Amino acid sequence: MVGGVSHLESFDPKPALNKFAGKTYTETPFANPLDSAILKKNLERDTGRRMSKVYPLQTGFKKYGSSGLEVSDYFPCIGSMADELAVVRSMWTTDNNHQAQFQFLTGRNVIEGNFPSLGSWIHYGLGSLNENLPQYLVFGDPLGNCCGGNFGHGADYLGPQHAGVLIETKGTSPLPFISPAGAISRSEQRNEFALMKSLGEELSRNG
Repeated sequence: MVGGVSHLESFDPKPALNKFAGKTYTETPFANPLDSAILKKNLERDTGRRMSKVYPLQTGFKKYGSSGLEVSDYFPCIGSMADELAVVRSMWTTDNNHQAQFQFLTGRNVIEGNFPSLGSWIHYGLGSLNENLPQYLVFGDPLGNCCGGNFGHGADYLGPQHAGVLIETKGTSPLPFISPAGAISRSEQRNEFALMKSLGEELSRNG
């Protein structure tokens, strides 16, 4: 998902944001987060984008399950599975813009170069239940070039067999190469497949 999901509108509610919405940092009892020593130490790529006032939450939250996990009103179906989820609220990034999603997918900052994505590592380590199906899917447009591009879903040095398969969410051809190029008819395509099959069988018989 290009841009990702805000933790503040998914699984990490901050009620104080609503309480002090519209106020500047100096008008709250809290220290200015932009002056944080931790931020200055760990931020590798600073785009300089700053909010001068506290911005409120964009949705409400409810507690779900015996765990009482708070889930935003955007995801009631996910909330119904609260006791099956493990939510980590201690993660952080060294990038304060869209490139953070590349770090989320690869564990590396975009300025470090390209590295295998999480899905690639999972397939590399666990394999696939069915070698005739894609190892993992990427829905919709891939990340923009400024955010790692296709490398956000790629396998880099693990090899392309471990990379994600892009599924288009618009148009009439969700899978690349699923439709014949140009003006090739279905019967012509079937003949091509039949020829390739017979050639493959011939090669198998002859060793």
